[in-house]
This record gives sequence, C-alpha cells and structure tokens, in this order.
Amino acid sequence: MIKEYIEQAENILLEEFSVLPFRSNIIYYDNLQTFLHKNGLNTKGESAYTPKDLTAHLPKGNLEDILPLVYHEYHGHGTFCEFSMYGQKLVANERIYDRLDYEQKIKFVPKAQEYFEAVKPYFEGFAIWMEEFLLTKSGKKDLWKLRKEKSKAMPLDFQHSYFEAYSMLKNYEKRKGTDALWRKVGFFGGKK
Repeated sequence: MIKEYIEQAENILLEEFSVLPFRSNIIYYDNLQTFLHKNGLNTKGESAYTPKDLTAHLPKGNLEDILPLVYHEYHGHGTFCEFSMYGQKLVANERIYDRLDYEQKIKFVPKAQEYFEAVKPYFEGFAIWMEEFLLTKSGKKDLWKLRKEKSKAMPLDFQHSYFEAYSMLKNYEKRKGTDALWRKVGFFGGKK
C-alpha cells in the first residue's frame, strides 16, 4: 500500500513542480535504531536521510506510522538534496569529506558544519513543508495534525524546534507564494 502513496506523491510532485527524487533511495529497517547508532546519527530520531548517498532510512511499520516519514525523508530531503542548490552543496560537502585524509578533514569539518547549520532550517523546514503538502494532497490531513504536534517537541537546535523551521517557511509562503518559497530554499524554478 505504501508503494501506491509513493507513486501518488511522485505524480503530485511532477504535476505541481516538475520534480521528484529520482536518484534517492529508501531503505526500510526492522531495527532502525541499530543503523542510527552505528552511523553516529540521532538515535532518538524516527528516521533519517543521508545526503552523501541520497538515502532515506526508515523503520518498517504500518502505513500511518511510516507515510509521513516517507514524505519527509524521501520526498522532502530527497527533493531538497537533488534539486536545491543548498541541498546539492550538502551532498557535495559530504562526498568531499569522504575523500579527505585525516589532516584535511580537521580543516574541512568546521566550514562544512558551519554551512550545514546555516541551511539546516531550510533542510528540515522544507522536509516538514513537503510532509504537510503531500499528506494534505493525498487525503491524509489527519496524519499531518499528529506530525505537526510532534514537530513542536523536536529540537532543531538549542533554541528552535523543527516546527519553527517549518513555520518560518510556511509564513514566507503565505506572504510571497509557493513559487517564491521554492526559490528561497534554493530551487531555481519553483512551480511550473
């Protein structure tokens, strides 16, 4: 059943924005926490997206539990990393890091981390925006209401929540429109 919702989301993205994540992958795990721990990722997270290999890492589960995560990780982060200039730089930075020797990594990490912190509100805010957009368009607005409340309790950094990053973008969209929002987060075209 999840496959039908993924196909529906891809049709929506193509129709509305002429984009869809085509290089990104999804891997489902029986025990996602083991993967997160092994890779030094937030073990309190429900899912993850790794820009260097364009992969959404998701738990196995029922539709209601994983559909918002698919829309967030695969469609949100995947689209951002594949098409946004900010996301493409995140991908490039992670791939550069993997090729550096120890000395080079020590010099590279502060600049790469500074860049990530600067674009993190766009990276996460856009993924939540996409989650809301696709849940609403696919008739699952009830799931969005639950996710919205969850995002308010998820810390983005020491001062802000994921919901605040989303709200910043949503308010911008209300003032300027969806096309302007997509340009703000680094997409060149926006809506077709």
